[in-house]
Amino acid sequence: MTAQISDIATYSNTEYDIVGLNGEGLFNPYEYKLNPVGSCTACWRGYMVGYLVKDDRLYADMLRINLEKPAKLKFWKKWPPDINGHRPDKPGDADFELFDYTWSNLQIPLTFTGGLLLGNDFIHDLYVHMGFQDPWKYREVHEFVFDKGKLTKHQDVSEKMKQYRDMVEKGTGSPKGYDSLEAWINDCFSLSYRI
Repeated sequence: MTAQISDIATYSNTEYDIVGLNGEGLFNPYEYKLNPVGSCTACWRGYMVGYLVKDDRLYADMLRINLEKPAKLKFWKKWPPDINGHRPDKPGDADFELFDYTWSNLQIPLTFTGGLLLGNDFIHDLYVHMGFQDPWKYREVHEFVFDKGKLTKHQDVSEKMKQYRDMVEKGTGSPKGYDSLEAWINDCFSLSYRI
């Protein structure tokens, strides 16, 4: 197994990894008739999304994706299709040759209702080569709560994550107890959280 590439979110000109998610209404490529396919073990779902929190609203702003090619291209007017009036580009960054296409500056307003945990300054000594990294492995963590895409709450939960991390490092707490290997693997690929 491999650690997964996180979606990202930009807030106040700072880019964060999305390290926790509860809710519905985030960007879904299938709604745009895009069928992502994984090209490597670091991105099983075949895409990543860049979100933007701006003027107390949540937007999908960037999409990197590997696509299942349609069997008969002659039935497509354009391949891949435009998203919100934007054509994709091939990624120019050698670090992101994992994806076939990138759409930028999409500014699609979302109706997401729920919470996002955004993490910055990952502690590399805590890296696990499996699934998504836990929020407590970041020095800076913020919770953003949205109602139909409108930001209703923002709190810095970095200190809570530090307290939890200290308990784990001192051996007085456990990240999570698992009764099977399957339960641990499923949790590694989940972004659900509780604060």
